Amino acid sequence: VVLECGEGCNKLKVGDRVCGIIKVPEHQAGTWAEKTTAPEKDVCLLEDDSISFVDAAAVAMGAFVDNDMITHAASALSEGCRCLVVGASGALGTVMLQMLRKYKGHITAVCSGTNAEMVQRMGANEVIDYTKKPFDEQLATAEKFDVVFDFVGGKEIEGGAATLLKRGGFFITAVGDRKWVGDRQLTCGEFSSSCCGFICRSLCSCGSPYKYVISQAYPPLTEAIWKAAVVDTGARAAIAEEIPFAEAPLRESLRRVATHHAGGRVVINFEKR
Repeated sequence: VVLECGEGCNKLKVGDRVCGIIKVPEHQAGTWAEKTTAPEKDVCLLEDDSISFVDAAAVAMGAFVDNDMITHAASALSEGCRCLVVGASGALGTVMLQMLRKYKGHITAVCSGTNAEMVQRMGANEVIDYTKKPFDEQLATAEKFDVVFDFVGGKEIEGGAATLLKRGGFFITAVGDRKWVGDRQLTCGEFSSSCCGFICRSLCSCGSPYKYVISQAYPPLTEAIWKAAVVDTGARAAIAEEIPFAEAPLRESLRRVATHHAGGRVVINFEKR
């Protein structure tokens, strides 16, 4: 809730409900605090009272990243298109499933079998359980896909997806060629290899049967993105857990997130005691 507005603030007023994504590289104050500051242009007004602050916090990053990925795939996304979502049960994947529903196409979700029912509720027409055997082997005889959205990362995922794409289709990744990117600091050689690979595949597509794109959107989360991704679609992120801002639950929740099987967003709720 807006507590105070600075000079020149003409869009928001005290008492407005808002959300956003802090631009950490620009050294803005973080969000693990009861109060923070942000430029007015970087904040989205929550006009719909039906969306709670917990829902808004959980869905914001999915709306931001997924909207960028869908924008890159726009030329391939038409009514009846076929999309494959790898890592569909995560916080980004569940939002993507809901955003893709408007195209009235076929959505195949790759996740563990334990999350099959959830991703079907979110919009998946078909679920592939990767724990049984590689998803590309299970889909080897299926009709080819227009777009593959990757939320897992790694060369193995891209290699498997490449065999399932139509000629001229899109492989769009939120993470790149390193599985579980961000888990550890890359060596100089690993970082250089990833950068070179990305540049080569993105800029030199000669002879490649599909287009490779890595999402590189940079905050803020604008009101236009919020409307397209959340307001117009009704998308919500899967929420695994709400925790209070206290040391013990924070430590436990971070361990859960580090497993990559949290089952959705873990939200720090400052109103939870």
